[in-house]
Amino acid sequence: RGINEGGLANFKHGKIYYEYLLKCGPGLSYSVPELKTALITRTQNDLDAINSLFLQYPDLSDRLTTASFSLTDPVQILEDLKRQMAQDFPSLTDCAYEINYVPSHLEDSLSPAFYLTAPLDNTDLNVIYINNGYEDSTSGLYTTLAHEGFPGHLYQTVYHRTNASTPLLSILSCSGANEGWATYVENYACTLDNGLPDGVGEYQALARSFSLCVHGMLDIGINYDGWTKEQAAEFVRTYFELDDTTIDQLWQTMIDTPTNYLEYCGGYLEIMEMRELAELTLGADFSLLEFHRFLLDTGPVPFSVIRKHFDSWLDAQSSLIKS
Repeated sequence: RGINEGGLANFKHGKIYYEYLLKCGPGLSYSVPELKTALITRTQNDLDAINSLFLQYPDLSDRLTTASFSLTDPVQILEDLKRQMAQDFPSLTDCAYEINYVPSHLEDSLSPAFYLTAPLDNTDLNVIYINNGYEDSTSGLYTTLAHEGFPGHLYQTVYHRTNASTPLLSILSCSGANEGWATYVENYACTLDNGLPDGVGEYQALARSFSLCVHGMLDIGINYDGWTKEQAAEFVRTYFELDDTTIDQLWQTMIDTPTNYLEYCGGYLEIMEMRELAELTLGADFSLLEFHRFLLDTGPVPFSVIRKHFDSWLDAQSSLIKS
């Protein structure tokens, strides 16, 4: 009976099931139409910002060709990230961590890096695995370790465990809040003092945001709107020059794991929208540190919950300014 070669939309009640996955997996506050609008808006804003960068730095193409991060040793990178993030993120009692490497026979089947969540009763048992089987395992290690380590998954997990107001909060989780946060801070790391020439870090953050949002729209198109492979290929090639093999891989990935990309780009969108609204509302009184503290103290819960608390937090911040 396996006659459906497309996404969830081609199954009976498939679109309804996709809406369910969007709420219980990524935990997004958007409806599917709202998410489409948010993705389109973000991609256009990213493209506009990229164009502005090329106008500001006429030699940006050359800078991109030769640019590299100044640090490549994992421990040095993590310690550098901890030092530079201190001004924008709540302090955390120093926690132990170790770096391990993926065994060679597993390199082809595992991610570029991953953080093993610390046990509930031992927040010092933090392990990050690095996969040397990827071609850019060294060149992209700085942002990868920001995603997995500081101020990413490791920092977020330990902070939440040590600052949870009730035991229940220590075991709650939401993939969109977790991966959205890690994606957000990965882009944050691009703009730190990391050895990249002016303009390059900003470009990398914008390009990563743009690419993720395109993947998110592809996920929706295939699994919610019922695109054929030809329609999906036409959409992707509007933005990227990809061969048929890569298109096939993207097609299969979206079918195999509906809403997976939306854990990353959807969660990132939620955080960016809240941050931009707070910046607009509070103006010069906006504190990046306090915004991050709000997200971390609320914990990795669905964005439908976070948004309600955000409204209250923003009102409180506005009241403090007026008083």
